[in-house]
Amino acid sequence: MTQAINPSTYQLLRRQLRPLSIKLRLSDGIVLASRTLWMALTGSALVAAIGWMTPVPHLLWWVLVPIALWFVAIVGVSAFRPLPPRRAAQRVDRILNLRERLSTAIELYETGADTPLAPYQQADASALALQLHPRQIPIVVPRQPLLLALLPALVTVALLTLPNPMNQILAERAAVAEMIEQVNQQLAELEQELAARDDLTPEQRAELEAILRQLQAELARNPGDRQEALADLAQAEMRLRQQLNPQTDVRQAALEQLARRLEQLSNNPTSPRPTLDQLRQQLENLAASLDQMSAAEREALAQELAQQAAQLASADRATAQALQDAAQALERGDTQAAAEALQQAGQQVQNAQAAIANQRAVQQALNNTQAARQQIAQAGQPGQGQQAQQGQGQ
Repeated sequence: MTQAINPSTYQLLRRQLRPLSIKLRLSDGIVLASRTLWMALTGSALVAAIGWMTPVPHLLWWVLVPIALWFVAIVGVSAFRPLPPRRAAQRVDRILNLRERLSTAIELYETGADTPLAPYQQADASALALQLHPRQIPIVVPRQPLLLALLPALVTVALLTLPNPMNQILAERAAVAEMIEQVNQQLAELEQELAARDDLTPEQRAELEAILRQLQAELARNPGDRQEALADLAQAEMRLRQQLNPQTDVRQAALEQLARRLEQLSNNPTSPRPTLDQLRQQLENLAASLDQMSAAEREALAQELAQQAAQLASADRATAQALQDAAQALERGDTQAAAEALQQAGQQVQNAQAAIANQRAVQQALNNTQAARQQIAQAGQPGQGQQAQQGQGQ
């Protein structure tokens, strides 16, 4: 059976219909867009309304998301929805009132029909297709769906332009997030400062660094939640307070008093506040000079050491015990044991130095976390600048 339309003529007819088909797709896309625009704008209005009930960062971009998804869907449907040549020819025939001349020619070829009129239909369709132009296909935009989309559009614009009470919350969160970043930088500087100190033992330094690093990690994950940041700082403060010894100041004062008394015994000028390094050096010098003392001097020194041990017992038991051992050894006349006890007292003073340095470092870290907590608590609060000026004036 011979085909009603020559294959080459059929391909030519399809090529001539292709620009008309593209115009039909464009028209379909515009009609679909006008009929569904209200859905996208309603979604945008709902997102904008959510932004009035809960803080939504970058609300405008989220409002545009439904519109962007709608646009992508319209383009996808218009570009990829099938439009076979027969259907395109049928629509062109209907729109231009061509009495099915194009669609009949295509249908005769695709169905393999063999009729006496097929050659004439072939010539007529080919000649007609050459005269057609895409601008002959009108684009009709339905107005009623556009009017329906006007309401959610006005609602969206109103929600985006009117003062939103959530903006203040977002501004506070941004201020808190900025302050958290500053606090993290301060904590990093403090950690570097502690790492550079040589008066801390590795164990003490590692424990402090662990607390600070954990706090920095928790704050770094915080997007600007004030309460969460304050809770993290409070937890770090609690861990630091657990390392504080309330007797540290008493211990230091008692050792400084011992240093002044030893300076008086050695007839050296007394310092207003002698250091523990000086005390340790005095104990070592005293241990080295025992053999050069007379019996009366050693007896007087034994009494003085026993008296100082009694005064120091409540503040630093280990150093007091070493002084008491030295006093008893001098009473027995055992200068070597007394010297060893004084050296042991010097070692205890050195241990006290490390403990006091650790307490000072803990207190420094605690002061930093307390200051950070106050900064974050005040970040983004109304009248913060006036309160700061009043505080400085006071």
